[in-house]
Amino acid sequence: MAGITETANGEKSQIDFKEITSFIVEELSKRNLLRKGATTYQNTESLLYKYNDLKKSVEDREEEIEEIKTTGLHGKSKSIFKIPEGSHSDYDTIEEDIINGLISDIKKTQLIINRIDRILKKFKSDKYIDIIKLKYFENKTQQDIADYFEKDTTTIWRNNKRLINEIKVYLFPNDVIKELNYWQNAITHAITPQLTYQFLYNIIGTMKLLGIEKHVCFIGVFF
Repeated sequence: MAGITETANGEKSQIDFKEITSFIVEELSKRNLLRKGATTYQNTESLLYKYNDLKKSVEDREEEIEEIKTTGLHGKSKSIFKIPEGSHSDYDTIEEDIINGLISDIKKTQLIINRIDRILKKFKSDKYIDIIKLKYFENKTQQDIADYFEKDTTTIWRNNKRLINEIKVYLFPNDVIKELNYWQNAITHAITPQLTYQFLYNIIGTMKLLGIEKHVCFIGVFF
């Protein structure tokens, strides 16, 4: 499914949504930002906790580029910087290769940051969206957040969970669908009606965000 999507430098381009999603997931995996075997909920939290680190990484790379352009590599150990494979031996060429490598890294990192920013903008009308900023970007405690909203911690915990469950659908749509398939199979083995209802409640909420609830046959069986 193609769509207009913002590139790493902020430009609009026609790209394949599945491809960009796969690229971002692959890049996150390379950077060990996704835990193997973790749920989409856990990986969403992990990525949000790393948001500031990603932005700091861009700033650090930009400073490295400026330093190379200003002082060059003369007098510096080449081991300080990552030398791209296939680089030539002369310093001018090495400097150019290193700068190009840093620029590429910045673009990939900025693509991830932009993705998170665009997703969070979808929730700007949600009165509890500041929970995300306070908890994951500013490391506030649940009590601090409760004081900020003038609510009890249970309300904060409930809305935090709700927001992560909604955000994960946009961050990891392919993996969410895999989890839906798993829970669809699990429903048939639910021990109690209460468990069955909880499974369905979580699944249908996710499917509505994905826009696929009309295509899942078992919904009509229960509702």
